[in-house]
Amino acid sequence: MTMFSGQHKVLFSRRLEQDWQDLADYFEIPTDQRRSFTPGRGPQGVWEWLEARDKLAELPDALHYIKRDDIMAEVLAPPSIPAPTTAVTWDGSPFPGLHPFTPNDAAIFFGRTLETAALLDRLRQERFVAVIGASGSGKSSLVAAGILPHLHESSNRAPWPWVRCTPGGLGNDPFVALAARLESGLERHGLNGRAIADKLRASGDLATLADRFLVGSPEAAQLLLFIDQFEELFTLCQPEFQHRFIAMLVRAVQSPRLRIVLTLRADFYHRCVEHSRLAALLRTGSFPLAAPDMPARLSMITGPAAVAGLTFEEGLAGRILRDTGHEPGALALMAFALAELYTACQPRTTLTHAAYDDFGGVQGAIAQRAETAYAELEVGAQQALGEVFKHLVEVDPERGIPTRKRALLAYFADAPAAQQLIDGFVAARLLVCDDPEDSDAAVEVAHEALLTHWSPLHDWITERFDDLRSLRHLRLEAAEWDRSGRIAANLWRHERLQPVAEMLERLQPVVLSDTERDFIRPEAERLLEEIDDPATTHQRRAIIGDRLAEIGDPLPALVWDSTVTVCLRLTGYQFRVG
Repeated sequence: MTMFSGQHKVLFSRRLEQDWQDLADYFEIPTDQRRSFTPGRGPQGVWEWLEARDKLAELPDALHYIKRDDIMAEVLAPPSIPAPTTAVTWDGSPFPGLHPFTPNDAAIFFGRTLETAALLDRLRQERFVAVIGASGSGKSSLVAAGILPHLHESSNRAPWPWVRCTPGGLGNDPFVALAARLESGLERHGLNGRAIADKLRASGDLATLADRFLVGSPEAAQLLLFIDQFEELFTLCQPEFQHRFIAMLVRAVQSPRLRIVLTLRADFYHRCVEHSRLAALLRTGSFPLAAPDMPARLSMITGPAAVAGLTFEEGLAGRILRDTGHEPGALALMAFALAELYTACQPRTTLTHAAYDDFGGVQGAIAQRAETAYAELEVGAQQALGEVFKHLVEVDPERGIPTRKRALLAYFADAPAAQQLIDGFVAARLLVCDDPEDSDAAVEVAHEALLTHWSPLHDWITERFDDLRSLRHLRLEAAEWDRSGRIAANLWRHERLQPVAEMLERLQPVVLSDTERDFIRPEAERLLEEIDDPATTHQRRAIIGDRLAEIGDPLPALVWDSTVTVCLRLTGYQFRVG
Protein backbone atom coordinates (compact mmCIF):
# COMPACT_ATOMS: atom_id res chain seq x y z
CA MET A 1 0.00 0.00 0.00
CA THR A 2 1.18 3.55 -0.67
CA MET A 3 2.82 5.19 2.34
CA PHE A 4 0.53 7.55 4.20
CA SER A 5 1.52 11.13 4.81
CA GLY A 6 1.04 13.46 7.72
CA GLN A 7 -1.89 15.02 5.89
CA HIS A 8 -3.52 11.59 5.69
CA LYS A 9 -3.16 11.29 9.45
CA VAL A 10 -4.76 14.69 10.09
CA LEU A 11 -7.71 14.07 7.76
CA PHE A 12 -8.16 10.54 9.09
CA SER A 13 -8.34 11.83 12.66
CA ARG A 14 -10.89 14.51 11.77
CA ARG A 15 -13.16 12.05 10.04
CA LEU A 16 -12.92 9.10 12.44
CA GLU A 17 -14.13 11.08 15.47
CA GLN A 18 -15.84 8.91 18.11
CA ASP A 19 -15.56 5.76 15.98
CA TRP A 20 -11.95 5.47 17.15
CA GLN A 21 -13.22 3.26 19.99
CA ASP A 22 -14.62 0.74 17.48
CA LEU A 23 -11.32 0.75 15.62
CA ALA A 24 -9.44 0.23 18.88
CA ASP A 25 -11.70 -2.73 19.65
CA TYR A 26 -11.03 -4.19 16.19
CA PHE A 27 -7.27 -4.07 16.73
CA GLU A 28 -7.60 -5.15 20.39
CA ILE A 29 -5.69 -2.16 21.69
CA PRO A 30 -5.31 -2.76 25.44
CA THR A 31 -7.37 -0.54 27.74
CA ASP A 32 -4.37 0.85 29.57
CA GLN A 33 -2.82 1.98 26.26
CA ARG A 34 -6.07 3.66 25.22
CA ARG A 35 -5.99 5.60 28.48
CA SER A 36 -2.54 6.84 27.57
CA PHE A 37 -3.92 8.60 24.48
CA THR A 38 -4.10 12.39 24.83
CA PRO A 39 -7.64 13.33 25.93
CA GLY A 40 -9.72 14.35 22.94
CA ARG A 41 -7.17 12.89 20.54
CA GLY A 42 -8.26 9.24 20.43
CA PRO A 43 -8.13 8.93 16.60
CA GLN A 44 -4.53 10.20 16.54
CA GLY A 45 -3.68 7.75 19.28
CA VAL A 46 -5.05 4.83 17.28
CA TRP A 47 -3.12 5.93 14.19
CA GLU A 48 0.15 6.25 16.10
CA TRP A 49 -0.40 2.88 17.81
CA LEU A 50 -0.89 1.22 14.40
CA GLU A 51 2.02 3.08 12.86
CA ALA A 52 4.38 1.99 15.65
CA ARG A 53 3.44 -1.65 14.99
CA ASP A 54 3.51 -1.37 11.20
CA LYS A 55 -0.23 -2.13 11.01
CA LEU A 56 -1.47 0.81 8.90
CA ALA A 57 -1.76 -1.56 5.94
CA GLU A 58 -4.60 -3.29 7.82
CA LEU A 59 -6.73 -0.13 7.92
CA PRO A 60 -8.83 -0.87 4.80
CA ASP A 61 -10.26 -4.11 6.23
CA ALA A 62 -10.73 -2.53 9.64
CA LEU A 63 -12.55 0.53 8.33
CA HIS A 64 -14.77 -1.64 6.19
CA TYR A 65 -15.64 -3.78 9.22
CA ILE A 66 -16.80 -0.78 11.26
CA LYS A 67 -18.66 0.66 8.22
CA ARG A 68 -16.35 3.63 7.66
CA ASP A 69 -15.43 2.92 4.05
CA ASP A 70 -15.97 6.63 3.41
CA ILE A 71 -12.62 7.36 5.05
CA MET A 72 -10.84 5.06 2.65
CA ALA A 73 -12.74 6.40 -0.34
CA GLU A 74 -12.24 10.07 0.43
CA VAL A 75 -9.10 10.32 2.53
CA LEU A 76 -6.74 7.37 2.35
CA ALA A 77 -7.28 5.86 -1.11
CA PRO A 78 -9.60 7.99 -3.25
CA PRO A 79 -10.27 6.56 -6.70
CA SER A 80 -8.60 8.04 -9.72
CA ILE A 81 -11.06 10.47 -11.28
CA PRO A 82 -10.52 12.29 -14.57
CA ALA A 83 -9.94 15.97 -13.91
CA PRO A 84 -12.30 18.45 -15.56
CA THR A 85 -10.82 20.14 -18.59
CA THR A 86 -11.81 22.91 -20.93
CA ALA A 87 -12.39 20.21 -23.58
CA VAL A 88 -15.77 19.12 -22.22
CA THR A 89 -16.89 15.80 -23.71
CA TRP A 90 -20.44 15.83 -22.36
CA ASP A 91 -23.04 18.49 -23.04
CA GLY A 92 -25.81 19.04 -20.51
CA SER A 93 -26.45 17.23 -17.25
CA PRO A 94 -24.24 14.18 -16.67
CA PHE A 95 -26.64 12.95 -13.99
CA PRO A 96 -29.76 11.11 -15.29
CA GLY A 97 -31.51 11.27 -11.91
CA LEU A 98 -34.12 8.58 -11.38
CA HIS A 99 -34.00 7.45 -15.00
CA PRO A 100 -31.76 4.43 -15.66
CA PHE A 101 -28.73 4.90 -17.86
CA THR A 102 -29.12 4.07 -21.54
CA PRO A 103 -26.54 2.85 -24.07
CA ASN A 104 -26.06 6.49 -25.10
CA ASP A 105 -24.93 7.30 -21.55
CA ALA A 106 -21.84 5.07 -21.56
CA ALA A 107 -19.51 8.09 -21.32
CA ILE A 108 -21.01 9.15 -17.98
CA PHE A 109 -21.42 5.67 -16.51
CA PHE A 110 -18.89 5.38 -13.69
CA GLY A 111 -18.28 3.17 -10.68
CA ARG A 112 -19.01 -0.23 -12.19
CA THR A 113 -15.80 -1.01 -14.10
CA LEU A 114 -15.18 -4.38 -12.45
CA GLU A 115 -18.80 -5.47 -12.68
CA THR A 116 -19.01 -4.45 -16.33
CA ALA A 117 -15.94 -6.48 -17.26
CA ALA A 118 -17.11 -9.51 -15.28
CA LEU A 119 -20.64 -9.45 -16.67
CA LEU A 120 -19.44 -8.98 -20.23
CA ASP A 121 -17.13 -11.97 -19.83
CA ARG A 122 -19.96 -14.09 -18.40
CA LEU A 123 -22.29 -13.10 -21.21
CA ARG A 124 -19.76 -14.04 -23.87
CA GLN A 125 -19.30 -17.46 -22.29
CA GLU A 126 -22.88 -18.30 -21.33
CA ARG A 127 -26.22 -18.01 -23.08
CA PHE A 128 -28.23 -17.00 -20.04
CA VAL A 129 -27.24 -14.53 -17.33
CA ALA A 130 -29.58 -13.06 -14.70
CA VAL A 131 -28.36 -9.88 -12.99
CA ILE A 132 -29.90 -10.05 -9.51
CA GLY A 133 -29.86 -7.25 -6.99
CA ALA A 134 -31.91 -5.05 -4.69
CA SER A 135 -34.22 -2.37 -6.01
CA GLY A 136 -32.15 0.66 -6.90
CA SER A 137 -28.84 -1.20 -7.11
CA GLY A 138 -28.33 -0.19 -10.74
CA LYS A 139 -29.06 -3.49 -12.51
CA SER A 140 -30.70 -1.95 -15.57
CA SER A 141 -28.00 0.70 -15.90
CA LEU A 142 -25.21 -1.89 -15.69
CA VAL A 143 -26.61 -3.78 -18.66
CA ALA A 144 -27.75 -0.77 -20.68
CA ALA A 145 -24.74 1.53 -20.25
CA GLY A 146 -22.10 -0.98 -19.21
CA ILE A 147 -22.75 -3.97 -21.46
CA LEU A 148 -24.71 -3.01 -24.57
CA PRO A 149 -22.24 -0.35 -25.82
CA HIS A 150 -19.38 -2.84 -25.54
CA LEU A 151 -21.00 -5.57 -27.64
CA HIS A 152 -19.70 -3.81 -30.74
CA GLU A 153 -16.13 -3.15 -29.60
CA SER A 154 -14.48 -6.51 -30.15
CA SER A 155 -12.89 -6.47 -33.61
CA ASN A 156 -12.67 -10.24 -33.88
CA ARG A 157 -16.37 -10.78 -33.23
CA ALA A 158 -19.44 -10.00 -35.28
CA PRO A 159 -21.54 -7.27 -33.67
CA TRP A 160 -24.53 -8.51 -31.69
CA PRO A 161 -27.86 -6.83 -32.35
CA TRP A 162 -29.93 -6.48 -29.19
CA VAL A 163 -33.52 -5.85 -28.19
CA ARG A 164 -34.76 -4.74 -24.78
CA CYS A 165 -38.20 -5.41 -23.34
CA THR A 166 -39.96 -5.42 -19.99
CA PRO A 167 -42.55 -8.19 -19.49
CA GLY A 168 -45.29 -5.76 -18.45
CA GLY A 169 -44.37 -3.06 -20.92
CA LEU A 170 -47.62 -3.27 -22.89
CA GLY A 171 -50.14 -4.59 -20.40
CA ASN A 172 -50.42 -8.03 -18.86
CA ASP A 173 -49.14 -10.17 -21.76
CA PRO A 174 -45.31 -10.54 -21.89
CA PHE A 175 -45.49 -12.00 -25.38
CA VAL A 176 -47.03 -8.77 -26.68
CA ALA A 177 -44.28 -6.74 -25.00
CA LEU A 178 -41.53 -8.88 -26.55
CA ALA A 179 -43.21 -8.96 -29.97
CA ALA A 180 -43.33 -5.17 -30.08
CA ARG A 181 -39.54 -5.05 -29.71
CA LEU A 182 -38.89 -7.75 -32.29
CA GLU A 183 -41.26 -6.25 -34.86
CA SER A 184 -38.75 -3.82 -36.41
CA GLY A 185 -36.44 -6.70 -37.37
CA LEU A 186 -39.19 -9.02 -38.61
CA GLU A 187 -41.45 -6.72 -40.63
CA ARG A 188 -39.44 -7.49 -43.76
CA HIS A 189 -40.54 -11.11 -43.33
CA GLY A 190 -44.20 -10.10 -43.30
CA LEU A 191 -44.63 -10.40 -39.52
CA ASN A 192 -46.28 -7.70 -37.46
CA GLY A 193 -46.44 -7.46 -33.69
CA ARG A 194 -49.68 -9.39 -33.36
CA ALA A 195 -48.44 -12.25 -35.53
CA ILE A 196 -45.15 -12.44 -33.62
CA ALA A 197 -46.93 -12.52 -30.26
CA ASP A 198 -49.30 -15.25 -31.49
CA LYS A 199 -46.39 -17.38 -32.71
CA LEU A 200 -44.44 -17.03 -29.48
CA ARG A 201 -47.49 -17.67 -27.31
CA ALA A 202 -48.45 -20.76 -29.31
CA SER A 203 -45.08 -22.49 -29.67
CA GLY A 204 -42.41 -20.55 -27.79
CA ASP A 205 -40.14 -20.88 -30.82
CA LEU A 206 -38.05 -17.76 -30.28
CA ALA A 207 -35.03 -19.34 -31.97
CA THR A 208 -36.67 -19.42 -35.42
CA LEU A 209 -37.69 -15.78 -35.10
CA ALA A 210 -34.14 -14.88 -34.02
CA ASP A 211 -32.76 -16.54 -37.14
CA ARG A 212 -35.10 -14.44 -39.27
CA PHE A 213 -34.19 -11.32 -37.30
CA LEU A 214 -30.50 -11.95 -38.10
CA VAL A 215 -30.95 -12.50 -41.84
CA GLY A 216 -28.33 -10.38 -43.57
CA SER A 217 -26.07 -10.24 -40.50
CA PRO A 218 -22.68 -12.01 -40.40
CA GLU A 219 -22.87 -15.73 -39.74
CA ALA A 220 -21.28 -15.31 -36.31
CA ALA A 221 -23.76 -12.64 -35.23
CA GLN A 222 -26.08 -13.43 -32.35
CA LEU A 223 -29.20 -11.73 -31.02
CA LEU A 224 -29.00 -10.52 -27.43
CA LEU A 225 -32.36 -10.40 -25.69
CA PHE A 226 -32.30 -8.01 -22.72
CA ILE A 227 -35.31 -8.59 -20.48
CA ASP A 228 -35.35 -5.74 -17.99
CA GLN A 229 -37.34 -5.80 -14.72
CA PHE A 230 -38.11 -9.51 -15.05
CA GLU A 231 -40.13 -9.36 -11.82
CA GLU A 232 -42.91 -7.76 -13.89
CA LEU A 233 -43.69 -11.27 -15.14
CA PHE A 234 -45.01 -11.93 -11.63
CA THR A 235 -46.35 -8.49 -10.69
CA LEU A 236 -47.95 -7.17 -13.88
CA CYS A 237 -48.55 -10.16 -16.16
CA GLN A 238 -51.40 -12.63 -16.03
CA PRO A 239 -50.39 -15.89 -14.30
CA GLU A 240 -51.55 -17.87 -17.32
CA PHE A 241 -48.60 -16.49 -19.33
CA GLN A 242 -45.86 -17.09 -16.78
CA HIS A 243 -45.27 -20.78 -17.44
CA ARG A 244 -45.17 -20.43 -21.22
CA PHE A 245 -42.94 -17.36 -21.17
CA ILE A 246 -40.43 -19.09 -18.91
CA ALA A 247 -40.62 -22.25 -21.04
CA MET A 248 -39.89 -20.10 -24.10
CA LEU A 249 -36.75 -18.67 -22.46
CA VAL A 250 -35.52 -22.10 -21.37
CA ARG A 251 -35.93 -23.33 -24.93
CA ALA A 252 -34.33 -20.19 -26.38
CA VAL A 253 -31.01 -20.64 -24.58
CA GLN A 254 -30.47 -23.83 -26.57
CA SER A 255 -30.24 -21.76 -29.76
CA PRO A 256 -26.72 -21.07 -31.05
CA ARG A 257 -27.78 -17.57 -32.19
CA LEU A 258 -29.49 -16.32 -29.04
CA ARG A 259 -28.26 -15.04 -25.71
CA ILE A 260 -30.40 -13.74 -22.87
CA VAL A 261 -29.56 -11.31 -20.10
CA LEU A 262 -32.24 -10.32 -17.64
CA THR A 263 -32.42 -8.13 -14.55
CA LEU A 264 -34.33 -9.28 -11.48
CA ARG A 265 -35.09 -7.70 -8.14
CA ALA A 266 -33.64 -9.94 -5.46
CA ASP A 267 -36.88 -10.02 -3.46
CA PHE A 268 -38.57 -11.82 -6.37
CA TYR A 269 -35.93 -14.55 -6.65
CA HIS A 270 -38.20 -16.98 -4.79
CA ARG A 271 -40.84 -16.60 -7.51
CA CYS A 272 -38.31 -17.70 -10.12
CA VAL A 273 -37.13 -20.82 -8.33
CA GLU A 274 -40.72 -22.04 -8.11
CA HIS A 275 -40.18 -22.98 -11.77
CA SER A 276 -37.73 -25.88 -11.83
CA ARG A 277 -36.28 -25.22 -15.28
CA LEU A 278 -35.74 -21.54 -14.57
CA ALA A 279 -34.13 -22.51 -11.27
CA ALA A 280 -31.72 -24.71 -13.22
CA LEU A 281 -30.73 -21.75 -15.40
CA LEU A 282 -30.25 -19.56 -12.34
CA ARG A 283 -27.94 -22.09 -10.71
CA THR A 284 -25.32 -21.45 -13.36
CA GLY A 285 -26.42 -18.10 -14.77
CA SER A 286 -26.88 -15.85 -11.73
CA PHE A 287 -24.85 -12.65 -11.51
CA PRO A 288 -25.44 -11.10 -8.07
CA LEU A 289 -24.99 -7.34 -8.09
CA ALA A 290 -24.12 -5.80 -4.75
CA ALA A 291 -24.57 -2.15 -3.92
CA PRO A 292 -21.48 -0.21 -5.01
CA ASP A 293 -18.83 0.31 -2.35
CA MET A 294 -17.72 3.76 -1.22
CA PRO A 295 -14.95 4.25 -3.80
CA ALA A 296 -17.36 3.23 -6.56
CA ARG A 297 -19.99 5.66 -5.30
CA LEU A 298 -17.46 8.45 -5.19
CA SER A 299 -16.63 7.66 -8.82
CA MET A 300 -20.34 7.86 -9.63
CA ILE A 301 -20.42 11.34 -8.10
CA THR A 302 -17.21 12.87 -9.42
CA GLY A 303 -16.61 10.95 -12.67
CA PRO A 304 -19.63 12.24 -14.63
CA ALA A 305 -18.99 15.74 -13.30
CA ALA A 306 -15.45 15.69 -14.66
CA VAL A 307 -16.62 14.54 -18.09
CA ALA A 308 -19.06 17.46 -18.18
CA GLY A 309 -16.48 20.01 -17.02
CA LEU A 310 -18.02 20.45 -13.56
CA THR A 311 -16.27 20.85 -10.23
CA PHE A 312 -17.47 20.41 -6.64
CA GLU A 313 -16.84 22.90 -3.89
CA GLU A 314 -14.33 21.53 -1.44
CA GLY A 315 -15.83 18.74 0.67
CA LEU A 316 -19.16 18.58 -1.19
CA ALA A 317 -18.50 15.28 -2.98
CA GLY A 318 -17.58 13.65 0.32
CA ARG A 319 -20.62 15.14 2.01
CA ILE A 320 -22.92 13.70 -0.64
CA LEU A 321 -21.18 10.35 -0.22
CA ARG A 322 -21.72 10.37 3.55
CA ASP A 323 -25.34 11.53 3.25
CA THR A 324 -26.10 8.70 0.81
CA GLY A 325 -25.37 6.01 3.38
CA HIS A 326 -25.85 2.28 2.87
CA GLU A 327 -29.61 1.84 3.07
CA PRO A 328 -31.55 0.02 0.29
CA GLY A 329 -32.49 2.46 -2.44
CA ALA A 330 -29.81 4.94 -1.39
CA LEU A 331 -28.23 4.88 -4.85
CA ALA A 332 -31.45 6.21 -6.41
CA LEU A 333 -31.64 9.01 -3.85
CA MET A 334 -28.05 9.98 -4.59
CA ALA A 335 -28.69 9.98 -8.33
CA PHE A 336 -31.72 12.22 -7.95
CA ALA A 337 -29.86 14.61 -5.64
CA LEU A 338 -27.02 14.95 -8.17
CA ALA A 339 -29.49 15.77 -10.94
CA GLU A 340 -31.13 18.38 -8.70
CA LEU A 341 -27.72 19.81 -7.80
CA TYR A 342 -26.79 20.24 -11.46
CA THR A 343 -30.07 22.05 -12.21
CA ALA A 344 -29.78 24.29 -9.14
CA CYS A 345 -26.26 25.43 -10.07
CA GLN A 346 -26.84 26.20 -13.72
CA PRO A 347 -25.39 28.00 -15.62
CA ARG A 348 -22.34 27.84 -13.35
CA THR A 349 -19.94 24.93 -13.59
CA THR A 350 -19.20 24.78 -9.86
CA LEU A 351 -21.55 22.64 -7.77
CA THR A 352 -22.03 24.30 -4.39
CA HIS A 353 -22.90 23.47 -0.79
CA ALA A 354 -25.51 26.25 -0.78
CA ALA A 355 -27.44 24.75 -3.69
CA TYR A 356 -27.23 21.30 -2.10
CA ASP A 357 -28.64 22.67 1.15
CA ASP A 358 -31.48 24.48 -0.61
CA PHE A 359 -33.18 21.30 -1.85
CA GLY A 360 -32.56 19.22 1.27
CA GLY A 361 -29.61 17.11 0.14
CA VAL A 362 -29.73 13.40 -0.65
CA GLN A 363 -32.46 12.55 1.83
CA GLY A 364 -34.70 15.51 1.04
CA ALA A 365 -34.37 15.95 -2.73
CA ILE A 366 -37.18 13.68 -3.93
CA ALA A 367 -39.58 14.83 -1.24
CA GLN A 368 -38.95 18.51 -1.97
CA ARG A 369 -39.29 18.04 -5.73
CA ALA A 370 -42.56 16.15 -5.26
CA GLU A 371 -43.87 18.69 -2.76
CA THR A 372 -43.05 21.56 -5.13
CA ALA A 373 -44.70 19.86 -8.10
CA TYR A 374 -47.74 19.03 -5.96
CA ALA A 375 -48.06 22.58 -4.60
CA GLU A 376 -48.12 24.00 -8.13
CA LEU A 377 -51.21 21.95 -9.02
CA GLU A 378 -54.76 23.18 -8.74
CA VAL A 379 -56.74 21.85 -5.78
CA GLY A 380 -58.70 19.45 -7.98
CA ALA A 381 -55.51 17.94 -9.36
CA GLN A 382 -54.09 17.57 -5.85
CA GLN A 383 -57.21 15.69 -4.83
CA ALA A 384 -56.62 13.28 -7.72
CA LEU A 385 -53.48 11.87 -6.06
CA GLY A 386 -55.24 8.69 -4.96
CA GLU A 387 -57.09 8.36 -8.26
CA VAL A 388 -53.77 8.37 -10.13
CA PHE A 389 -51.51 6.37 -7.83
CA LYS A 390 -53.94 3.53 -7.23
CA HIS A 391 -53.19 2.66 -10.86
CA LEU A 392 -49.42 3.14 -10.45
CA VAL A 393 -48.85 1.27 -7.17
CA GLU A 394 -49.59 -2.25 -6.15
CA VAL A 395 -48.67 -4.44 -3.21
CA ASP A 396 -47.27 -7.92 -3.62
CA PRO A 397 -49.79 -10.08 -1.70
CA GLU A 398 -47.13 -12.55 -0.56
CA ARG A 399 -44.42 -10.18 0.66
CA GLY A 400 -46.46 -7.03 1.28
CA ILE A 401 -44.03 -4.80 -0.60
CA PRO A 402 -45.33 -1.74 -2.49
CA THR A 403 -44.03 -1.67 -6.06
CA ARG A 404 -44.63 0.50 -9.10
CA LYS A 405 -46.74 -0.59 -12.02
CA ARG A 406 -47.63 0.87 -15.41
CA ALA A 407 -51.05 2.21 -16.31
CA LEU A 408 -52.43 3.14 -19.70
CA LEU A 409 -53.00 6.85 -20.18
CA ALA A 410 -56.38 5.89 -21.58
CA TYR A 411 -57.48 5.18 -17.98
CA PHE A 412 -57.33 8.91 -17.30
CA ALA A 413 -58.87 10.15 -20.57
CA ASP A 414 -62.05 11.35 -18.86
CA ALA A 415 -60.34 12.69 -15.74
CA PRO A 416 -58.83 16.15 -16.41
CA ALA A 417 -57.67 16.56 -12.82
CA ALA A 418 -55.77 13.26 -12.94
CA GLN A 419 -54.21 14.23 -16.27
CA GLN A 420 -53.06 17.53 -14.79
CA LEU A 421 -51.37 15.73 -11.88
CA ILE A 422 -49.68 13.31 -14.29
CA ASP A 423 -48.45 16.17 -16.49
CA GLY A 424 -47.05 18.01 -13.48
CA PHE A 425 -45.20 15.00 -12.13
CA VAL A 426 -43.88 14.06 -15.57
CA ALA A 427 -42.49 17.60 -15.93
CA ALA A 428 -40.88 17.15 -12.50
CA ARG A 429 -39.28 13.88 -13.68
CA LEU A 430 -41.10 11.92 -10.97
CA LEU A 431 -43.30 10.04 -13.45
CA VAL A 432 -42.31 8.67 -16.84
CA CYS A 433 -44.79 8.79 -19.70
CA ASP A 434 -44.82 7.40 -23.24
CA ASP A 435 -45.78 9.52 -26.24
CA PRO A 436 -49.43 10.46 -25.59
CA GLU A 437 -50.12 10.08 -29.30
CA ASP A 438 -49.46 6.36 -29.00
CA SER A 439 -52.69 4.42 -28.44
CA ASP A 440 -50.88 2.14 -25.96
CA ALA A 441 -49.12 4.99 -24.15
CA ALA A 442 -48.50 4.27 -20.48
CA VAL A 443 -47.32 6.14 -17.40
CA GLU A 444 -45.33 4.86 -14.42
CA VAL A 445 -43.39 6.04 -11.37
CA ALA A 446 -39.82 6.97 -12.31
CA HIS A 447 -38.42 5.13 -9.30
CA GLU A 448 -39.85 3.35 -6.29
CA ALA A 449 -37.95 5.75 -4.02
CA LEU A 450 -40.84 8.17 -4.58
CA LEU A 451 -43.21 5.70 -2.90
CA THR A 452 -41.33 5.85 0.39
CA HIS A 453 -39.67 9.28 0.52
CA TRP A 454 -42.58 11.64 -0.19
CA SER A 455 -44.81 11.72 2.88
CA PRO A 456 -48.22 12.38 1.26
CA LEU A 457 -47.81 9.43 -1.09
CA HIS A 458 -46.23 7.22 1.56
CA ASP A 459 -49.10 8.01 3.93
CA TRP A 460 -51.67 7.28 1.22
CA ILE A 461 -50.02 3.92 0.48
CA THR A 462 -49.91 3.09 4.19
CA GLU A 463 -53.60 3.94 4.54
CA ARG A 464 -54.56 1.89 1.48
CA PHE A 465 -51.93 -0.83 1.99
CA ASP A 466 -54.35 -3.65 2.79
CA ASP A 467 -56.72 -2.58 0.01
CA LEU A 468 -53.93 -2.55 -2.58
CA ARG A 469 -52.72 -5.95 -1.45
CA SER A 470 -56.28 -7.33 -1.57
CA LEU A 471 -56.79 -5.94 -5.05
CA ARG A 472 -53.64 -7.62 -6.34
CA HIS A 473 -54.67 -10.90 -4.68
CA LEU A 474 -58.11 -10.65 -6.28
CA ARG A 475 -56.58 -10.18 -9.73
CA LEU A 476 -54.25 -13.15 -9.32
CA GLU A 477 -57.06 -15.42 -8.12
CA ALA A 478 -59.42 -14.31 -10.90
CA ALA A 479 -56.77 -15.03 -13.52
CA GLU A 480 -56.12 -18.47 -12.05
CA TRP A 481 -59.87 -19.21 -11.98
CA ASP A 482 -60.14 -18.23 -15.64
CA ARG A 483 -57.07 -20.28 -16.59
CA SER A 484 -58.46 -23.33 -14.78
CA GLY A 485 -61.70 -23.33 -16.77
CA ARG A 486 -63.94 -21.05 -14.71
CA ILE A 487 -65.03 -23.77 -12.31
CA ALA A 488 -68.03 -22.48 -10.37
CA ALA A 489 -67.02 -24.32 -7.20
CA ASN A 490 -63.85 -22.22 -7.06
CA LEU A 491 -65.70 -18.91 -6.92
CA TRP A 492 -65.56 -17.04 -3.63
CA ARG A 493 -68.51 -17.23 -1.25
CA HIS A 494 -70.49 -14.30 0.10
CA GLU A 495 -68.44 -13.97 3.29
CA ARG A 496 -65.24 -13.63 1.31
CA LEU A 497 -66.75 -11.28 -1.26
CA GLN A 498 -68.07 -8.77 1.28
CA PRO A 499 -64.63 -7.33 2.20
CA VAL A 500 -63.79 -7.29 -1.53
CA ALA A 501 -66.82 -5.09 -2.20
CA GLU A 502 -65.78 -2.78 0.63
CA MET A 503 -62.23 -2.62 -0.73
CA LEU A 504 -63.44 -1.74 -4.22
CA GLU A 505 -65.71 0.94 -2.80
CA ARG A 506 -62.78 2.57 -1.00
CA LEU A 507 -60.59 2.46 -4.11
CA GLN A 508 -63.28 3.66 -6.52
CA PRO A 509 -63.09 3.94 -9.40
CA VAL A 510 -61.20 0.70 -10.10
CA VAL A 511 -60.74 -0.67 -13.60
CA LEU A 512 -61.59 -4.38 -13.60
CA SER A 513 -61.39 -6.82 -16.47
CA ASP A 514 -64.40 -8.87 -17.58
CA THR A 515 -62.84 -11.92 -15.93
CA GLU A 516 -62.41 -10.07 -12.64
CA ARG A 517 -65.98 -8.80 -12.72
CA ASP A 518 -67.27 -12.31 -13.39
CA PHE A 519 -65.15 -13.67 -10.57
CA ILE A 520 -66.59 -11.31 -7.95
CA ARG A 521 -70.28 -11.54 -8.91
CA PRO A 522 -72.28 -11.71 -5.66
CA GLU A 523 -72.95 -15.26 -4.61
CA ALA A 524 -76.67 -14.50 -4.20
CA GLU A 525 -76.94 -13.38 -7.83
CA ARG A 526 -75.27 -16.57 -8.99
CA LEU A 527 -77.60 -18.67 -6.86
CA LEU A 528 -80.73 -16.90 -8.09
CA GLU A 529 -79.57 -17.44 -11.65
CA GLU A 530 -79.17 -21.14 -10.85
CA ILE A 531 -82.72 -21.29 -9.46
CA ASP A 532 -84.05 -19.83 -12.69
CA ASP A 533 -82.42 -22.64 -14.62
CA PRO A 534 -85.11 -25.32 -15.31
CA ALA A 535 -82.43 -28.00 -15.08
CA THR A 536 -81.79 -27.27 -11.41
CA THR A 537 -83.06 -30.18 -9.27
CA HIS A 538 -85.43 -29.77 -6.34
CA GLN A 539 -82.73 -31.05 -4.01
CA ARG A 540 -80.32 -28.40 -5.27
CA ARG A 541 -83.08 -25.77 -5.00
CA ALA A 542 -83.53 -26.65 -1.36
CA ILE A 543 -79.80 -26.20 -0.71
CA ILE A 544 -79.86 -22.87 -2.53
CA GLY A 545 -82.88 -21.80 -0.54
CA ASP A 546 -81.13 -22.42 2.74
CA ARG A 547 -78.07 -20.53 1.54
CA LEU A 548 -80.07 -17.57 0.25
CA ALA A 549 -82.00 -17.39 3.49
CA GLU A 550 -78.63 -17.22 5.23
CA ILE A 551 -77.05 -14.47 3.12
CA GLY A 552 -80.18 -12.65 1.87
CA ASP A 553 -81.88 -12.26 -1.54
CA PRO A 554 -80.46 -9.15 -3.29
CA LEU A 555 -83.31 -8.77 -5.84
CA PRO A 556 -84.55 -5.17 -5.34
CA ALA A 557 -87.95 -5.75 -7.01
CA LEU A 558 -89.07 -8.17 -4.27
CA VAL A 559 -90.07 -6.41 -1.12
CA TRP A 560 -91.03 -9.43 0.95
CA ASP A 561 -88.56 -10.87 3.39
CA SER A 562 -85.88 -13.17 2.01
CA THR A 563 -87.51 -16.38 3.29
CA VAL A 564 -90.77 -15.76 1.36
CA THR A 565 -88.85 -14.75 -1.73
CA VAL A 566 -86.78 -17.90 -1.64
CA CYS A 567 -89.86 -20.11 -1.24
CA LEU A 568 -91.61 -18.54 -4.24
CA ARG A 569 -88.58 -18.91 -6.49
CA LEU A 570 -88.01 -22.46 -5.32
CA THR A 571 -91.45 -23.49 -6.59
CA GLY A 572 -90.85 -21.81 -9.93
CA TYR A 573 -93.18 -18.80 -9.49
CA GLN A 574 -92.00 -15.39 -10.67
CA PHE A 575 -93.49 -12.34 -8.95
CA ARG A 576 -92.74 -8.65 -9.36
CA VAL A 577 -94.32 -6.42 -6.78
CA GLY A 578 -94.90 -2.79 -7.81
